[in-house]
Amino acid sequence: MNNKDYQPISCDYYDLLESAATRRAVVELCYFSKGSEKTTTKETIVDFVIREKQEFMVLASGQEIRLDKLYSIDGQVSPTHSGEGGACHI
Repeated sequence: MNNKDYQPISCDYYDLLESAATRRAVVELCYFSKGSEKTTTKETIVDFVIREKQEFMVLASGQEIRLDKLYSIDGQVSPTHSGEGGACHI
């Protein structure tokens, strides 16, 4: 991954993610996969890590999603991607 392409997410959106992790809630996450396709999963966020100046969420399955690749959590679209159309569905 190229950290030059990384775009930090808004503090308010990070707070939303952190709240879900604290509550250990199962949430619907829609994110852009490596092929730039929207992918959806229902999982629990268990942690956040920073690697090479990039932030990731860690899911209960062990999967990691780079935060700027997250499109939405429980239907709430990230401000980073608010101008992009298209819904996510499982």
